Amino acid sequence: MAERTDYVLGRDVTEQARSQESRATSVVSLRLSAEEMDALCAVADREGKHLSDVVRDAVRKHLKSVKAKQPVAPAS
Repeated sequence: MAERTDYVLGRDVTEQARSQESRATSVVSLRLSAEEMDALCAVADREGKHLSDVVRDAVRKHLKSVKAKQPVAPAS
């Protein structure tokens, strides 16, 4: 399902994001090593998901983990 050539960053992505601004989402560009990209594509293929869904799931999981590690403020 996910192929490296399916994802072209740049003007096309920016224009697509602008046309979907009503969805209240943001487009993020990041650099990954070839190994990281291959691994993400493999996970997407194995799970039958789009690459962006795999990345969003990973971000949500990480944010949940970070939030769980934050100390609880003492009650006043």
